[in-house]
Amino acid sequence: MAHRIPAPLALLALVGIYVALAVAARFAQPADFTPAAASANFENQAQLVGFHAPEETLRPGRGAAVLLHWLALDNPAVDYKVFVHLIDADGRLWAQHDGEPGFFFSPMTRWQAGEVADDTHILEWQGEPPPGRYQLWAGLYDPATGERLAVLGPDGQPAADQVLLMEFTIP
Repeated sequence: MAHRIPAPLALLALVGIYVALAVAARFAQPADFTPAAASANFENQAQLVGFHAPEETLRPGRGAAVLLHWLALDNPAVDYKVFVHLIDADGRLWAQHDGEPGFFFSPMTRWQAGEVADDTHILEWQGEPPPGRYQLWAGLYDPATGERLAVLGPDGQPAADQVLLMEFTIP
């Protein structure tokens, strides 16, 4: 006779796994990362404090892994989505990923001011891009309205609706 786990215990185990993954998606100090632009403050909700995007992964035929490090500046009331776009010099979109931070395990409404959250995005190339210069951009938007959060400039005024992470060349 096989042993069965009572339904309440199974549910409790699943909740425990979810909580463990959510906690693992957050950390007190950022790991090794490239500092982002100091002006990457998204409407005093969150600030992009760093990222990691190994240039060797930003090649056609490979999934490009981009790790973002966010600092909660407030306790957001909206579960904003993150977008990461890879575009060419003409503005053509070659790869993108949109999603909640931390693979949905770290929604922004659970962030506490001062907390740093880890956020990975895997971008898949759309077609075979020609040699040239490319840019990697990131930002936040409200999924209910599609409206992007503004990046505030040093004067506290809206300066853009996304932040340039890096530029690179495909030979």
